Amino acid sequence: MHVAVTRDAGASRIALSGELDVASARELRTAGRHALAEPGCIRLVLDLSGVEFIDSSGIGVLVELRNLAVEKQIRLALHPSPRVVEVLRLTALDEVFSTDAG
Repeated sequence: MHVAVTRDAGASRIALSGELDVASARELRTAGRHALAEPGCIRLVLDLSGVEFIDSSGIGVLVELRNLAVEKQIRLALHPSPRVVEVLRLTALDEVFSTDAG
């Protein structure tokens, strides 16, 4: 998995590509927690448009970051790939996450 983080005027964007699985979930967790801890952060976009595979570890990190964002009153939005959309629908998490084009 490749992770790229950008910041701009109160918003952070984490772009991922490749597989979001047990081997790479820690990297997303670390990047997401750092982004949510940034002073003045009001929005976090997880750009998952390049994610080709996601397993339960990846889903777990998404839920963890979503819960942390809610706790900190930071808007979290996903820009998902078709595969991620499919997994979110199968797990009923499409009702929980805000998805947009970022």
